[in-house]
Amino acid sequence: ESEMKLLADDCRAAGWEPRIALTEWNYWLHAAHWDGKGFYEPDDALHGLFYSGVIHALMRMGEEVEIASYYHMLNAMGLIVQEKGRVRETALGTLHRLYRGVVPGTILLMDGSGITAKNLDCLAISHGETLSVFLTHRATGEPIFVKLDKAFGAAQTCQTFAASELTEAMKSHPNQVDGDGILLPPLSVTRIDFH
Repeated sequence: ESEMKLLADDCRAAGWEPRIALTEWNYWLHAAHWDGKGFYEPDDALHGLFYSGVIHALMRMGEEVEIASYYHMLNAMGLIVQEKGRVRETALGTLHRLYRGVVPGTILLMDGSGITAKNLDCLAISHGETLSVFLTHRATGEPIFVKLDKAFGAAQTCQTFAASELTEAMKSHPNQVDGDGILLPPLSVTRIDFH
């Protein structure tokens, strides 16, 4: 994210308005032409947390990023995979749907002064009459409590996807805003909608 921002700043300094396009992005750790598994890539929390981080970075750079296409929508490493004649949505596909419907919108700048956990990423985006806050807890171990600003209003919906290990797929996890905050499980991505 920081290098893309530097590139955008360099373009502006040269008198150009930057328009960044990422024609394909993904996170490959295992897949290769010689893997013998048809480009298999695990559907695990490590990939899910990376996916969430990239989405947050791209949304923060909304003025500069023209297009960013995930590689691939339907593929052995896609959001939807075909295995032995069956089609299924991966955990990354579920995360992709978690972010659906918030763009176009307005990113709210958050100063992070109240955030002490270095493994917590926050993104807030206003769209229509709704404010969506995304919280990603990237650490293993203990859950963390995140206090929410009362100015956000009343939380209407809350969705959390989490895994107990980095090598496990992220799954729906029961969660809710409790009083003035929310308890985030480790290795989780949460969306809270305020109206």
